[in-house]
Amino acid sequence: MKHQWLAYIIVALLSIGAGVAIAGLPDNVPVDATIVGTTTIPLPTTSAPEVTDTTESPSTTDVTTTEPNISSTSTTTTTTSAPSTSEPSSLPDRADLSVVSANGSGIAGAAAANAARLETVGYVGVVPRNGTTVVDLTVVYYVEGFEAAAQRLATDLDLLPEFIAPIDQAPEVLDLPADAELVAYIGVDRG
Repeated sequence: MKHQWLAYIIVALLSIGAGVAIAGLPDNVPVDATIVGTTTIPLPTTSAPEVTDTTESPSTTDVTTTEPNISSTSTTTTTTSAPSTSEPSSLPDRADLSVVSANGSGIAGAAAANAARLETVGYVGVVPRNGTTVVDLTVVYYVEGFEAAAQRLATDLDLLPEFIAPIDQAPEVLDLPADAELVAYIGVDRG
């Protein structure tokens, strides 16, 4: 028992090492600020830049600006267009979408359970089907033009927006309706 304190020190050091291995070192270490000096260079005296409006229309305004160039006598021309005022396309109502819930989890009833869940948030007539491949993660597949609706469906399933893909990348679904616009391919994570 002469060196019992040594055992305590070793256990404490191992505990600290395990804590660092599990949690990692802090990554918010402050960085020293870098100060960059500035130098003022006097510009040659010239006349004011010439500004000419060439056209004006409701959707686009072109402005040509001529500015002096310090190194030569050439001019720089800048064209600016006004932003478009078109409205973004609105999402179709959940009830108007043709949605399939495909079981890719290998767990019986996963497609039907997720179809019922989607109907509680406004989707109508969600069709449960079986997938041919068991997958770990649920992904929403969409036909062209329905990417925004797929992102909303992914959110409705508590998925990250990255878990969407075009329908041509989907695993095979048995008896997939020809008019399906969105396929929620349910993986083991949601089974």
